[in-house]
Amino acid sequence: MQGIDQVVRKTCENVIDHGARVVCQVLLPWVSLPVASPSSSSSSSSTLNPGSGPPLSAPRLPPHQTETLFRESCTREFQNVVGKIKLYLDFSAGGDGTGGGGASMGTRDVLVRRVRERVVEGYREFLDAAVGQSQVVKKEEGEGEENEFMGVGVLGRMLSEAVEEVEGGIGHS
Repeated sequence: MQGIDQVVRKTCENVIDHGARVVCQVLLPWVSLPVASPSSSSSSSSTLNPGSGPPLSAPRLPPHQTETLFRESCTREFQNVVGKIKLYLDFSAGGDGTGGGGASMGTRDVLVRRVRERVVEGYREFLDAAVGQSQVVKKEEGEGEENEFMGVGVLGRMLSEAVEEVEGGIGHS
């Protein structure tokens, strides 16, 4: 049974890592996303593998352009990731497409929550790098000037809205 647990854990980590990488693709020149260690079944932090994203020498876009593209990715790509997790777990657990059982829903919620956490971590790292470079402040609740970045609270609400839209059957492919 321990072998099955390790396979399931590794599969879940792969889903989480892939989901975060897809959403944060534009941030990758600025950040190093935490990924599961290939030699371990538990998660640990390490630098993003060179073959799993854009080349490490990819040029950085200006911070504000990066954030604009990241916002678009949070709307489009995060919804797609959540939609695919929902689709696979809803259909695989019940067999009849009804999402039969709480175990499937719990697993789905855990995976979505962990992808969301990794996206927020990636954005925080981007903010640390971008704010340090451009010396601008983060904005919360829509306050501030045009040249400021959204805060992680705004990002959290944006991601929550994306999940709600998918749960409501809107906007995923």
